[in-house]
Amino acid sequence: MNIPIDIQAFIQQRLDQLEKKRLSILKLEKRATIEQTVAFTVFTPLFVWLLQSPERQTKRIEVLAMGILFLAWLIRIRELLIRRPRIAFAKSYKDSTVGFILQQLYPGLNHEAHKGIPFERFQSTGLIKSEITQYSSEDLIRGSIDSMQIAIGEVNVHSGQIDSTTVEFLRSSKFFYGIYLEIEIPQSIEHKITVAPREMQGYLGWNDHHIYPSEKEVKGFQQQRFNKAYVVRSGGPEETHRVLTPALQDQILSLRKKIGKSLMLCFQQSKVVVIFEINQPWFEPSIRRPCNDFAAVQHFADDIALCLEVVDSFNRKEAIRNEV
Repeated sequence: MNIPIDIQAFIQQRLDQLEKKRLSILKLEKRATIEQTVAFTVFTPLFVWLLQSPERQTKRIEVLAMGILFLAWLIRIRELLIRRPRIAFAKSYKDSTVGFILQQLYPGLNHEAHKGIPFERFQSTGLIKSEITQYSSEDLIRGSIDSMQIAIGEVNVHSGQIDSTTVEFLRSSKFFYGIYLEIEIPQSIEHKITVAPREMQGYLGWNDHHIYPSEKEVKGFQQQRFNKAYVVRSGGPEETHRVLTPALQDQILSLRKKIGKSLMLCFQQSKVVVIFEINQPWFEPSIRRPCNDFAAVQHFADDIALCLEVVDSFNRKEAIRNEV
């Protein structure tokens, strides 16, 4: 996505302000580290001497109390000079940056950094049938684009094995990290339709036919490239063929070419859910790295533009048809 020069300058100014805040936090951390080092170097030998000195044997409790107060003071320094500023910086960085960028580029969208796509909504798509052991989502973006309500969120899924007796993780590994895009459509679909890459069906757990016995594989679509690329499951084969028209099959293949082979879709009731992997997270601040690099903004803008291109593909007249 080409971001206009004037908006780039406006956003860069905000990033430069955050970079100044980051550098000031680093100075505070350096000061706290020096103070802690000096305190340990000076007071530790003193406490040892007080505890070992014969004339101080009757006052060991007082000396120990002083030591505890000293440690509490060091912890307080770390809390005030390091931990709290870091937390405040991370929150302001994501809240102000993402919201500000969206306000400049897409006024119809709102960002909530610490909210995400609920697990129940993600799971209801049925796209990932493997055992999900951990799930998290953040950076919820929602609003209206061309009169279509949408919701976008980062999702992080871990999969593994669970001990059926103790309900503990036997193993868990990062399984899927990407974007969840939900689009409301005017049509209503009776039977859920799931569309997943053919080469990923084993990875996604689609080879276990006993998990969802009511959802059968639907075959025989007119576009042969679509048949080779995707596995489609649904409880209503006739409705599935009406919905996945040759034109819609072409649109999905076109999106796959731009997004990548991880593109998956679910058509359910009056919603279309599109899920795909991304290479790096959105605006995860690090106090050790400069935060005024415009490349992160460009990466974020490109991902959102890609999502909105998906929305546009379903916003065309009669993009989805479900008439008998």
